[in-house]
Amino acid sequence: LSTIQGAAIMDLWHTAGNNPSPATQSIIESYADKINAANDKETIESLTQEGINAIIEQLYVDRNVVKINGIYYILDNNNHTATVTYGGLESEGYATAEYPGSISIPASVEFESATYQVTTIGQHAFHNCSSATGIILPESITLIEDYAFQGCTSLAEITIPESVTTIGGYA
Repeated sequence: LSTIQGAAIMDLWHTAGNNPSPATQSIIESYADKINAANDKETIESLTQEGINAIIEQLYVDRNVVKINGIYYILDNNNHTATVTYGGLESEGYATAEYPGSISIPASVEFESATYQVTTIGQHAFHNCSSATGIILPESITLIEDYAFQGCTSLAEITIPESVTTIGGYA
């Protein structure tokens, strides 16, 4: 039982990644206590999944990630720009995206009464997104970061505008 508990707590830390915020650390400690107090494998598994979900929600807050019309963005409040990011968290060391079908990225998004220009397709934004079949990028995009589309095995078409000045490695 202690081996299962230890592995569950490691899963929480792995989900949090490097340098978790104090709020994320608090979630981990809370669920670690609950996991250590559990007496059976099923309860440990259930608590582990609850903890992982809570950590993911906190990571979205910590990283200023929001979901707008089915697409995840990191918002830069200072410059009022948005970066498209992946919808999942790391799985086996790689980011995973949750974008099915054909995706059209808007030139701007609104969040909490502010408008953000979408300028970047972030690192891993669509990495391993095997369900994306097409992607249309707006003229507001100037940067496509590393690994942005790597592993998109069903991607048959992508429209990259002339405004893109930099495409990162393995994109």
